[in-house]
Amino acid sequence: MRRIHHRDILTLLGSDASTVDWQRVAQGFAVEFGLRSLILFSIYLINPSRYRFAFSASEWLISLPFSLLLAGYSSLVACLFFYGYLFQGMSCLIPNPVRLITVYGLILGTLQALSVKNPVDWIGAVFFQIFLLWIILKDKRLEVAIGLITAGSFFSYTIWRSVSRPLQTPTILVRSAESLSPVIYLVLAVIEAVLFYVIWFYVIHRDHLRSPE
Repeated sequence: MRRIHHRDILTLLGSDASTVDWQRVAQGFAVEFGLRSLILFSIYLINPSRYRFAFSASEWLISLPFSLLLAGYSSLVACLFFYGYLFQGMSCLIPNPVRLITVYGLILGTLQALSVKNPVDWIGAVFFQIFLLWIILKDKRLEVAIGLITAGSFFSYTIWRSVSRPLQTPTILVRSAESLSPVIYLVLAVIEAVLFYVIWFYVIHRDHLRSPE
């Protein structure tokens, strides 16, 4: 970054960033992890037969730091490149914020959903990307995205997994039944996004609410 663009890599976190705001990362992580736990607990209460308890304390505790390291590292790299470097580059080409997050969200969501067959899954992927880009733009910092994505990955590594997932890490629950309807997953994703937005901007950071230019 410094050699090619003559700027510090920390500017990918925000135009005024001189250091990583780890408190913001931790807050984003906590909110997302808490919301995912709440949704999973609600689904489990409705239909517990969908999941099988597979908790092994020794294996789970041993894998815990490695799962956190893997989730954190992969999320940091993805955020700096896709939501920092490329997002800032796209903003130079598309200065209008609404148009920017729509176009770039469609690109990222389509790339994320390349392997899916159901159009509803594609809609869900595009929605998540547009939502994530919007809160980055509104917050004017990247730490919230780092915490949010890290929490999502860490949750799937440690709390629940499907029997068909390629990376089989020790988790507390294993989903043994078929997935829910894609429409239900989309509705849950919208609810989670709304709750995250409200908690982040109107509870945790209500005194520092900033709007995109």
